[in-house]
Amino acid sequence: VKDNVKDNVKDKILRELERNSSLTYDTLAKKLGRSKSTIIRKMNTLRKNNVIKRVGSDKTGHWEVLVKN
Repeated sequence: VKDNVKDNVKDKILRELERNSSLTYDTLAKKLGRSKSTIIRKMNTLRKNNVIKRVGSDKTGHWEVLVKN
């Protein structure tokens, strides 16, 4: 999952999702001190690389970490 130093944000996202799989983009952004758009961009990359996936609906679903950090 590590491509460069900036991927530290990806590691932090994975750590937070392992703790609480129902976190929202907004909550992750606040916890990590990043913008919502940064979180969305990083999570889209993680989804594309099959590291995480969304299970269920946007409202009641949760995130599943497929590759442990």
